[in-house]
Amino acid sequence: MSGRWPSLSFVALVLAWGVAIAFLAWGFSTPELEELWRLRHELRTGQKATLSEAELARLEHALDAHPRLVEDYLDGARLRVLSAAEDGWLRVPGAVLLRARGAGQRAALRLDVQVAPGLLPLEVELRCGAGRAHLRCEQVGSFELALPAGEAALCQLELRGPDGRPLAGAAGVRLRLPGDEP
Repeated sequence: MSGRWPSLSFVALVLAWGVAIAFLAWGFSTPELEELWRLRHELRTGQKATLSEAELARLEHALDAHPRLVEDYLDGARLRVLSAAEDGWLRVPGAVLLRARGAGQRAALRLDVQVAPGLLPLEVELRCGAGRAHLRCEQVGSFELALPAGEAALCQLELRGPDGRPLAGAAGVRLRLPGDEP
């Protein structure tokens, strides 16, 4: 066997194929802002009640990379519901909240629980990064849930019925944020 090097045209062909494959891989990936828009749209329309840990991490990363979007989404407020809701009434059994940095200090959510007696007790869990808050509603009425301290911009609220599963359909829970009218 002789020790011949590949011809220049063969090297150029291999490099062209490599560049083409890299370009196609890049082209088929979902851009960060498109992923953020898709997740926000799915939350607003009620297609998703909550997000997976991976989706939360990607959304948090995108919001960290684009702080102007956080300002635009908050529109001057310290806390906003990104999920499907009408006048605070959740249309899905959970919610994703966006908060301004430092907004979780001494802030509390107010929940008006108006569910059928068969859905009680209602378990409410709020996760903001590593912080967690839990509330058990034994009866209908108004309750307060303190926001966990921390720097996480996204918080996720989950509502579970007496069997431990997420509620089906509309939740029957009104979420009032700090600063909302009573």
